[in-house]
Amino acid sequence: GVVSIASAVTVNNEIVNNNVDSFLVLENKWYETFLKAIEQKENFSILGRSSHQKIINHYSFEANVSILTKFIKNK
Repeated sequence: GVVSIASAVTVNNEIVNNNVDSFLVLENKWYETFLKAIEQKENFSILGRSSHQKIINHYSFEANVSILTKFIKNK
């Protein structure tokens, strides 16, 4: 998985679990967030695995096939 640094706006707040699978930039503090990420670089493999698992569990085709099937059947 990939560790991301994203602005804490709209959908990013739902997708990113701050400091667990990636980092959110709060109050436009980009520099501080980058420093925080760099300081935790030894945890990137853990963060990356958590990020990858979240994508598989919530955003993959397999995780959403039933929703897609219902949508297609109702069209």
